Amino acid sequence: MDLCFVVDHSGSIRDTNIYNTGGEDNWKFVIDFMVAAVKNFEIGSVRTNVAAVSFGTHVQTFDLL
Repeated sequence: MDLCFVVDHSGSIRDTNIYNTGGEDNWKFVIDFMVAAVKNFEIGSVRTNVAAVSFGTHVQTFDLL
C-alpha cells in the first residue's frame, strides 16, 4: 500500500500565525495524528510506503518516523 498525507502547514495551523489567535500550536496535533495513523502498518519497500507533503507558502517533504 502507498499512503501519502498532504498537510496544510500554513500560518493558520501554527500558533505563531499572522492572526495571533493565542491558540495552541496545532502542528504537533497534525504530526501526532499521522504517526498514530501509520504506527500499526508494517513500513517498508515491499509493505507500506508512507509519504508526507506539506504546503503553505512553500511545499516541502519530510520524514514522519
